[in-house]
Amino acid sequence: MKGSEGESESRKVEIPPGWLSCAKCPKIEVMKAEDLRRFAERPWGAISESKRRFLTERFAREGPVGAFRAAQRLAARFRRLHPEGASRESRERDFEAHVALKLRLDRTGLGLRRR
Repeated sequence: MKGSEGESESRKVEIPPGWLSCAKCPKIEVMKAEDLRRFAERPWGAISESKRRFLTERFAREGPVGAFRAAQRLAARFRRLHPEGASRESRERDFEAHVALKLRLDRTGLGLRRR
């Protein structure tokens, strides 16, 4: 991140004092440092617990059909955003990321066990 000024792809952007720029985030040219700090200091444990309770209650109410419907809605949203579909490279990267995550979960003992 840069302090007082930064560059955005092809144009130079003047960044006011107290704002930050991130070369790795081309869609977010500048952000307030205080906003970033407040975001980082959110009560992430409480947020995670709230999400876990919500999803647990929802699954208890709707069962696997609810999870299937949510997956269908996500797929429909993806098709609206990317009508051409995912590229082969994108699918391969996604698959590799899923395999890597599964291996890490298996090593920590948190992966799903076969029944």
